[in-house]
Amino acid sequence: MKNIIKSIKELLEYNYQNLLIKYDDYLLTIILNRPKVANALNHQFIEELLLVADFLEIHEKNQQEYYKIKNIKDFELNIIPFIEEFQEIRCILFQSNGKHFCSGADLNWLKEGLENTYDENYLESEKLVVLLEKLYYLTIPIVSKVKGYAVGGGVGILLCSDIVFADLDSKFGISEVSIGVVPVAIIKYLKLKLKLSDFNPYLITGERFDVNIAKEIGLVNFIIDNNGNNNNNENNIIDNYINKIVNNAPIAVQKVKEIINIIDLLDNKSYIKYSAELIAKLRQGNESIKGIEHFLNKENPNF
Repeated sequence: MKNIIKSIKELLEYNYQNLLIKYDDYLLTIILNRPKVANALNHQFIEELLLVADFLEIHEKNQQEYYKIKNIKDFELNIIPFIEEFQEIRCILFQSNGKHFCSGADLNWLKEGLENTYDENYLESEKLVVLLEKLYYLTIPIVSKVKGYAVGGGVGILLCSDIVFADLDSKFGISEVSIGVVPVAIIKYLKLKLKLSDFNPYLITGERFDVNIAKEIGLVNFIIDNNGNNNNNENNIIDNYINKIVNNAPIAVQKVKEIINIIDLLDNKSYIKYSAELIAKLRQGNESIKGIEHFLNKENPNF
């Protein structure tokens, strides 16, 4: 029977072999924790990540219902006591233990696959595809911090992220072709998020590239040094961005991600209807009322 995690408490207490999970002040931190093998992905590692992604998908739906109730105009919190106990996740941070973010597929795992049946390899491959699908379409913002190598599936996690920070010495690669495999699980997200033609040389040669190229083609948003500063020596840049995310209006933030995910699926007529309805609903909610009132009073709202 498939494990199903239903609460943040269960998520934190689960017996992971390849992950560390932390939660504090609306931030869920997912730490890749196979440092001895450069956080290479294997079957168990992907299953644990998928377990977390399954939880986040369920949590996101519950959080949207929570926001819907809490955002009703003139709603009083004490009418529904349980709502005070709900723990929000407003941001997800991916980072890693050891020298590298994720070095791609574990070669021992790939070797084991040579002995698998077609059906066994299909099921294992499907889990990575489903994992990336779930992460990409989450409306909870995802931030990733890269050090060392980010290769193959590691790049897939970055493509599912909204903001990517990377150390100066980071290296990237989509090198599956060098071992007779194809990066089909992540090409969809390359095309959705970035200009695919920029990646063509690296997809067909498997060549590694540095952080400057990664930033130039859009895989990385900010380059930081090993002390956590960016090139302009601003301190704690990652924490600053996370704080901005969690302190913004949470419904508005998640709706922005929702819009990004569906915008290309709407024709002009549907887009006009969707946009007008969304703006009208948000303007009548507690979040917007509070935000506009505090803005007019030159105050910072506490969402």
